[in-house]
Amino acid sequence: IEITSKKKKSTVNDYEEELTNNGNFGQPRKKIVTASLYMKYDLPDGRKVLSTGFILGRIRKKWQELIWARYSRNRLLFFRSMENYKSWLEDSTIDPKHRQELVKMEIDFIKECSKPEVEGFYITKSKLEHYGDNINVYEFKMDKWIISGPSIGPNLICTLASIDEQEIKAVRQALLACICAVPDYQGGEYK
Repeated sequence: IEITSKKKKSTVNDYEEELTNNGNFGQPRKKIVTASLYMKYDLPDGRKVLSTGFILGRIRKKWQELIWARYSRNRLLFFRSMENYKSWLEDSTIDPKHRQELVKMEIDFIKECSKPEVEGFYITKSKLEHYGDNINVYEFKMDKWIISGPSIGPNLICTLASIDEQEIKAVRQALLACICAVPDYQGGEYK
C-alpha cells in the first residue's frame, strides 16, 4: 500500500513513523489516524416532514420571512432561511446542539399540552389586514391558553401572515392538524 503526497511517495511504514516521533528517540509510539475528519450524526427522518412552506412571521417584535415545516403529527418548526432548513434536514456533520440552533422556534404540541398549566392552543380565523400603502396580507394569530401561574389566559405565541391566501391556509391547516393530534386536546379555532 502506498500513500501519495505532493512532496514524495512513501510507504505506510514511513507514514506511521512520521506520525509518531520521526525515529529520533526510543521506540516510536504508534498513533491511530482516522480517515474521516468529521463526525457523522443522525439526521432527522425526512419521511416525517409532512408539509412545508414559506410564511411571514412575527414571533418576537418584527416581521421575518420564515420557512415552516410540520415534522411528525404534533410538531411545527420555523426556520430563518431555506439554507437553515436544508442543513437541519440533510447535513450529517452538524451535532445535535447546533442542529437545534438552526430552528428559530419549535412547538411540540403534545409536550406543551402535557404541562398542567397549559389548557391548549387556539388560532384565530385568517383575515385580510392592511399595512401601509397598498400592502394587504392575510394573517392569523396563535395563542397558548394558560390556566395557572402568573400569566393566566391567552399568551400570544406568534402571528403568521402572507400576501398569498393559499400559503396562509396551508400553515393554518398544518397548525390545526398538530393541535388535533394531541390526545384529549383542548383548543383549535376560536369561535
